[in-house]
Formats: sequence, C-alpha cells, structure tokens
Amino acid sequence: MKLLTGVISVCSAWVLSAPAFAQGVAKPATSGTTEAKSVELASDKLPAKDGFSDLESVTGGSNVIDQQNVNGQQSGTSTLYNLDLSGDLNYRRNQQSVSNNLTVNESFSRTPALPRLIKSTDAVRFVSMYRYFFTGTSPFGVYGRFKASTSAFESYDERAAPVTYRRQKRDGTSTEEADKIRTKLAAGFAPQEYKEAFGIFLSPFEHEAFRAEVRTGPAAVQTLSKDAYYTNTSKSKDGLVVLDEVGDVHAFGAEAAVEVKGVLLDKKLDYVASVETLFPLMYSPKPANSPETSKLVNYEAVAAVRYKLSDWLGVTAQAKTKRNPMIRPEAEVVKSVLLTATLKRSFLD
Repeated sequence: MKLLTGVISVCSAWVLSAPAFAQGVAKPATSGTTEAKSVELASDKLPAKDGFSDLESVTGGSNVIDQQNVNGQQSGTSTLYNLDLSGDLNYRRNQQSVSNNLTVNESFSRTPALPRLIKSTDAVRFVSMYRYFFTGTSPFGVYGRFKASTSAFESYDERAAPVTYRRQKRDGTSTEEADKIRTKLAAGFAPQEYKEAFGIFLSPFEHEAFRAEVRTGPAAVQTLSKDAYYTNTSKSKDGLVVLDEVGDVHAFGAEAAVEVKGVLLDKKLDYVASVETLFPLMYSPKPANSPETSKLVNYEAVAAVRYKLSDWLGVTAQAKTKRNPMIRPEAEVVKSVLLTATLKRSFLD
C-alpha cells in the first residue's frame, strides 16, 4: 500500500513553538522535554457543497534560544526547525461524500544537552473516508474508512551520555551494544500501520457551532514492523537501555468512535475532541502468555483548541494519547501549545 494522494501544497506559514525532543518509535529518556505536533482540526470534515473541494497548506518555522550563565540552566543554544505539509481533497454529491487528508509533520532540534541535530517529530498520515446518508435529511448512514500512518525517516534513540543498549528479539535472544550515545530503532517508513473500518454512523448535530458524529462497526488493523524496535522504559535502568523488537500484528474486531467539533466566537475559536477505540476479537501472532483480549483494547484520543488572534495569527493547544498494547504496553502522550501564523488556499473554489 502506498501513502499517496493528489495534493499540491502552495501556501506558507510561520510557526513558533517550544522545543520538542521525542523521536520515532521510542521517545528518548531526556529530562525536561516535550513534543510539539501540528493539529489538523478538519480531519474527515464533510465538504460544504456538491462537487470537489480542496485545501492545501505549508507550515514552516524555527525557534532559537540562546542562554549563558543562567542559574539552573545549561549554557548553550537550542534550536528547532519545523515543516508541516497538509492537503485535503473532498467530493460530495447528493447523499454521498468522500474526504481525503494527507499530513506530513517533520521537525528537528538541537539542545545543549544533545548538541547534534536530531529528529523530534516525524509523522506521515493519510485518511480517506466515504459516507452515504440513507436519505437527504437523515442523520444516519454507512461509512468506509482507511487510515495509514508511518514515519518518513530513520528513527534513533539519542542519549546525552554513553549507555549500553540491549536488543531483545521476539525469539528470546538478545544482543548488547556498549558505550554508545545513539542507536537505530527503525528504518525509514517503518513501522507502518494500516486500519480499515466500515459500519454505521450517526450525525445528530450539524451546526457550525457544534457538530457530532458517532461511528461503529467492524475494523481491521495491520502493523508491519520492518525490523523496528522501541525503548522499554519499564525494563531500562541506569546505564542500560532495553530495546524490544516490534512484531507484525494483524487484528480484527469492533470499532467505536466519537467526534465533536465546531467554530465559536464569530469563527475565532475552533475546537475538536475525538476518541477512537478498537476491541480486538481476533489477532495474530498470539503468544501462549498473551493477556486477556479485554486488556488489548487500543485507543486514540485527541483534544485541540485553536484561537485566532487575527486572520493569520493564532494559538493552538493540543493533547493527544494513543495506546496499542499489542505493540507496546505504554501509552503515548503528547501535549503542546503552538503560536502559529498561517495562510491557506483552495484551488478548486
């Protein structure tokens, strides 16, 4: 499968954000670090009129902080470089609609603690969704949804001081790498995750200030590891970092999702909140000591608010969590606040 869509990015923006130091499959254990990611408030948004519609944007930014002889802070320069690409191509005709969204979020950073340029954010995501309303005025309908996500570049675990890495393979064997400050976790475009779902949806509210949608139905998830590893923080200790191998996982189960979003205060405030869960009924491979199926529920939740200070300047706050216990036991948690200046354009309108 390929992460492709017909999107042309021609608009530009400037983003100022706090430094972010999390990477790839595993997040380095560097103290006092956070991760900043761009927010897409229009994911799966229905086109407003019949026919094709599109929206493209490019967001680029940098943050530079230099401090010398500051009490409690390490002297040096911190830098962050960010580039986000986003494109939407949608179609609507009568009771049918199709929405497609491709996002690429990349950022690189350097700090006094880690004086080399490292990857902070690396995410490529494509979502395509088909909806069919039973009647022109009915809030009920059927849907089909496809989602693919991965990282574009190689992923590494980065350390400020030398440590010993222990690679724990799924077959029980292990190897060690001593006195290293970085090691490779995954190749580019690895691991890859695909999700397909279809079922029934309900959109009881379709107002500008408040839109709501509930989806449920069968879904399948495939994770292709491609020789990737993640940092097992529960097994790691001082001087020893344990890397567990990520295995391929294929699961089938029941999906349930809820999303609410809207625009308030004379279109100055955008908000979105969504929760997506999958209850696996079947999955493979299934080890002999695998936990109960009820403990393998994976979820992804996002809450974001964006306030426009002007037509081109705004503030965005986001919180996101994701957990797939079939891959790793810990949940990923991301919180960020961004000051953004942006321009957007549609070619088809």
